[in-house]
Amino acid sequence: MSTPAVNRRAIGGFLPLESLSPNISENVLSLWDVEETNAWFFANARSALAHLLQQFEIKRLFLPEFICRELVSAAGEEREVLFYPLINRLSPDTDVLSRSLREGDCVLAVDYFGCQPEQMFRSFVAQTHEVLWVEDRAQALMPAAEPWANWVLYSPRKLFGVPDGGIMVHSGGHLKPVAHPEHTSKNRERPRVMRRDDAEERDNRRWYDAYRQVEAEMTVSDEPISDITRRLLAGIDAASASRRRCENYTFLAGKLQEFALFPDLEPEFVPMGFPVRIRNRDAVWERLRANRIFPARYWPDLPSERSMFPAAHALSRELLLLPCDQRYNGDDMAFVATAFMDALE
Repeated sequence: MSTPAVNRRAIGGFLPLESLSPNISENVLSLWDVEETNAWFFANARSALAHLLQQFEIKRLFLPEFICRELVSAAGEEREVLFYPLINRLSPDTDVLSRSLREGDCVLAVDYFGCQPEQMFRSFVAQTHEVLWVEDRAQALMPAAEPWANWVLYSPRKLFGVPDGGIMVHSGGHLKPVAHPEHTSKNRERPRVMRRDDAEERDNRRWYDAYRQVEAEMTVSDEPISDITRRLLAGIDAASASRRRCENYTFLAGKLQEFALFPDLEPEFVPMGFPVRIRNRDAVWERLRANRIFPARYWPDLPSERSMFPAAHALSRELLLLPCDQRYNGDDMAFVATAFMDALE
């Protein structure tokens, strides 16, 4: 039985511009242990990574086989980019890394959808000191454990309604400030403001196209994070957002566990969304869109070689991230679960 297209707000897509929360116990910057002295603040994550690679004169950058193409641009033309395979729960293959790494290499690993790599990898990192490790938390609001690397990378616009931001945090101490240019891009917040102000969502195409344009204009540069993003991250209630995300994930896990990439019924980490793996992913995606549910597809255009990394490319054709962020409640998740099951038929 098909789920009817109802006259309701859209579920999913990019987040509208946040509002400051009164009387919060912990904001996002505090949760992430971000301070002026231990972090570099750029307009996006790939720029923060590029600065790190430059500062340490890195020649070889290792990235996971399953990664967005934009992050590769951080390496520039002067560095070699190599890819490594993933195993259980998208954890890096330590056997391959142990045979491949040289002193002075940089390895980036991702906390996919909020979930850190398994303990075997984290132990390997702790024992391998001649390599620069970067924990990519672009998708992680609050993982289950402390950072496994000294360098932690955040991309707040993936998790909240902020216009930009790439924050590289170093747990080891004081960082020399970056000399950012005075000129910065303006109006990155415009699409998110447009979506927030369009409460009845009658003008979807206009603000979605504006958002796509802003994203397409993102490049590797020395441009700093915007003042509005800084203010919002200091005023967002991290505890409330975390609680709602976990509640929504748990609801979906109870309904859709057989399709879940991570079959955790009650996740210890704060999820970015609810990832599912299905063979007819694109058809289901189209059917959900018809019901005004907009899940994300990760990632259709991988930079890793298909012949060398067939598992990652198979995953990129089958993975769908159902929205379960802090915008939504139990009724919304019930609608998503029912629409998803109907879309499988």
